[in-house]
Amino acid sequence: MRKHKKRIAVAVAWASSALTGVVHAATGNDLISWVPAYERDVTNWESGMFLGFVSGISNVANGIAFCAPTSTNGQSAAIVAKFLKNNPERWGEDAAALTLEALRKGYPKCKDTPT
Repeated sequence: MRKHKKRIAVAVAWASSALTGVVHAATGNDLISWVPAYERDVTNWESGMFLGFVSGISNVANGIAFCAPTSTNGQSAAIVAKFLKNNPERWGEDAAALTLEALRKGYPKCKDTPT
């Protein structure tokens, strides 16, 4: 059983390292570059990327990492945009992690959610 787990771990590590050159992971720099188009209500690729990215994280994490049953995608996007503008020193970090942190700070915690 132990050998099996070790083989899986090695396979996952190998696959992850093999794909890192091909996969583009968004950062806060990407998010903040999409914010102006979103805030101008421009219907283009950048505004769609920003709203779609934030909405995806929000929809998956709502009810788990935070509880905002009446929130809208626009509200979540505004929270993330404000967080990014207030933390430019963090723009080099992973976009998903920054988005989740912004939403956790912007919405109430779920009663059963650990801190």
